[in-house]
Amino acid sequence: MTKISVNWVALITSFAAFSAGAQSSINTITDRNGCQNAGYFGLGWTSTFGQVITVPDSEDILSGFSFAINLPATDYFQAGVYAWNGTGATGPALYTSPATATSGSGTFETMAFDTGGISVTPGGSYVLMATTVDEGGSGEGTWGLVVPSDYPAGGFVYAGNTTPDELTSEPWYTVYESGSSLAFTADFAPVPEPSSWGLLGLGVIAWTGWRRRE
Repeated sequence: MTKISVNWVALITSFAAFSAGAQSSINTITDRNGCQNAGYFGLGWTSTFGQVITVPDSEDILSGFSFAINLPATDYFQAGVYAWNGTGATGPALYTSPATATSGSGTFETMAFDTGGISVTPGGSYVLMATTVDEGGSGEGTWGLVVPSDYPAGGFVYAGNTTPDELTSEPWYTVYESGSSLAFTADFAPVPEPSSWGLLGLGVIAWTGWRRRE
């Protein structure tokens, strides 16, 4: 009888992607006209920029996000994700990136961050942010801005914090009442339904039984 080799890692990964359905994204980068910017980003000026989002009702995993940023290569910053309570971030951080910087090309770059897949609440509010508090920064950085923004479920916020603790202990400045958003993306992926994993388990059991009968 012909032996059939099965790559179980690939099979499970493919099944998970199929069961979860297509990913969805929020994207305002494509709406930016190239002229509208937000500055000055850096310690001593405005140390933290952020974008408030509302998770789509059908999603519960934030897989990644990105910003359009123009910074000197020497201006390191740290990106993160926090829950948002309406006036500020609330901790602990759900995701924190390593210290990072742009290439310093003098043009806007899309800086992307892979969260590894963090759990979020459908319909919940979160802030995607970056801060220079622990890293310094000259204050010469600018971020892509979209005004007016077609994204109604959140917008641009910022904080002048001087310590990391102030990110969650002090209110932020909210400017998106005027209809402004950062140029950003947020990518979501729903987790597979339990019934889908059950079907996969039945398939594994059936295949194992077939193998034993060879």
